[in-house]
Amino acid sequence: MVSKVKILSKDKLEHPEKVGRTNLYALMFTSLIYGIGSNMFFIVYVPFLYEFTDSIIIIGVITTLGSIIQFLMMPWIGRLSDKYGRKLFWYFDSPLMILGLIFFIFADNLFILITGVLCFYFGLGIGYSIYQVLVMESSTESKKGINYGVLGFLMSVGNIAGSIFVLVDSRFNVRFYFIIFIIIMVINQVIVIFFIFDPIPRKQKKLFNPTGLNKTKKGSWKKIFTRSKTRVMIFYFTIDAFIYSISFSIYTAGIITQYHITQQDIALLSLCSTISFIIFQIPAGHLADKIGKRKALIFSESFGLSFFFLLIISYFLWSSGFEFLILPLLITGQIIWAVNQTTFAPAEVITTTNLDETRRAESYGILVLIRGIGVMPTGIIAGLLIVNVHYIVPFILTIMGIIFKIWFLLKFFERNIAEKGDNHEKTSNDM
Repeated sequence: MVSKVKILSKDKLEHPEKVGRTNLYALMFTSLIYGIGSNMFFIVYVPFLYEFTDSIIIIGVITTLGSIIQFLMMPWIGRLSDKYGRKLFWYFDSPLMILGLIFFIFADNLFILITGVLCFYFGLGIGYSIYQVLVMESSTESKKGINYGVLGFLMSVGNIAGSIFVLVDSRFNVRFYFIIFIIIMVINQVIVIFFIFDPIPRKQKKLFNPTGLNKTKKGSWKKIFTRSKTRVMIFYFTIDAFIYSISFSIYTAGIITQYHITQQDIALLSLCSTISFIIFQIPAGHLADKIGKRKALIFSESFGLSFFFLLIISYFLWSSGFEFLILPLLITGQIIWAVNQTTFAPAEVITTTNLDETRRAESYGILVLIRGIGVMPTGIIAGLLIVNVHYIVPFILTIMGIIFKIWFLLKFFERNIAEKGDNHEKTSNDM
């Protein structure tokens, strides 16, 4: 038994590196083509909902419902993937998303539409959580941020192709883009089946550390909430989701109704945002590795403030008769938003996929569930604020929230949680 453990110990050092490289190469291809299909989908999705419902409040309800179904099962999916492996559960995301897209194609009433939303976002939730953890587990410790940046870069390249396709050719019915996305998801499923592997197969992990899993029997929920450091992270990332969702749950619908921009204008905004993501994605991932997660998050929040201040300024210029400036200002906003997101995402994923090393996916799913509960009412709140108060009120609330978040990062997000290179923190039971 001793010799077997020694063999497995050596294999554990060598096997993840080889499998990790294979996974990352496969993920590069899937990220690229998924970026094409998903961007086409999300460009036409809100206009599709608006045409279908003709109500910004109903759109807020639908987007909230999509968020609920996306996060609701994540802790349990994560727990099962920790036990049985990542790949097994990644088999289910594409079929569910494809089923949802089929419902969208044939939707002629609200019931079919909502059924499609439930299927699509359930599959999206499975794929999102497994993808995040798989990227981190397939990466070496010093290259997690940069690898996440490279994959984001490739997805952004795909996004450009999707944006250009919608931008230059508006002859197609919206449902045509759903069909293209279905084809891409089928290709992705083939890649997952034949070219994605668990970084450490579950059977091997049990043999290498047969008692490791038993140490977590008190439950991930209890472990997370009984440690002050993880409570701080959970609060921060939950309040982050709530604050930004107040504005973004109906952002596209809001600018459609306020400024009467077209589907092609949305495609242009998406294209500019995607180009910005391509420019900043890899440097931002490298930045997170170099300066640490806490500083990267503060840097990100400063650009979040700039973005929402620009949206308010844009409204007042538009109201003053400078309507020709609205599209250039919104494009500028997309560039600033890209800096915010590319610096935030690597720091977020590195932090949130390491809440519990023995149950990475389950603990990550718990965090996503808590964040999801936080954003549940935001779509409805934002819709009511825009309709009954004023278009810019959600932006003002988000600005106030971001200022609070910066203060919280400085005050409570301890350096030994957030900064790179704290070896004691990485090996302590609290992390």
